[in-house]
Amino acid sequence: MFYLSKEFEFAAAHRLIDGYEGKCSSLHGHNYKIKVVLEAYGIDEKAIAYDFHDFKVIESWIDYKWDHATLVSGSDEELIKFLEENNQKFYIFPLNPTCEIIATQLTKVIQAREEKILPKHIKLNHIIVKESDKTECVYFVERNDKPIPPSNRIMKEGDSD
Repeated sequence: MFYLSKEFEFAAAHRLIDGYEGKCSSLHGHNYKIKVVLEAYGIDEKAIAYDFHDFKVIESWIDYKWDHATLVSGSDEELIKFLEENNQKFYIFPLNPTCEIIATQLTKVIQAREEKILPKHIKLNHIIVKESDKTECVYFVERNDKPIPPSNRIMKEGDSD
């Protein structure tokens, strides 16, 4: 099995409400880093498990939805109203826009498009969201299925010289 990953960066503002009383209840920003890790069962005839260029579809979604946006809880009606009235870019999350919720939301987005953007022998393994160089959240995908190996792979697990 191969693990392939790519890191993406975006800048966004957020605040935590819904019972949170710390300093992050004030609107503030981060330069987020997200690492998407895929697992591949085999390689193709070009000796590639997954072309790193194909991560572009994920990067484009992140840039379009989250880069230079305000990430907001759906219950933060006051902030949503302000952002709408001032024609600001924002993205609504079901809960506080924490690293944990950002990771689970991106997982849902990728999984909803998995058949279109990932070959059958590739599955999402985990996502890492970093708010800073010192803090990160790792979200592992819960899954019962195993990727289907490519039919034209050169090497199989267990193959040797």
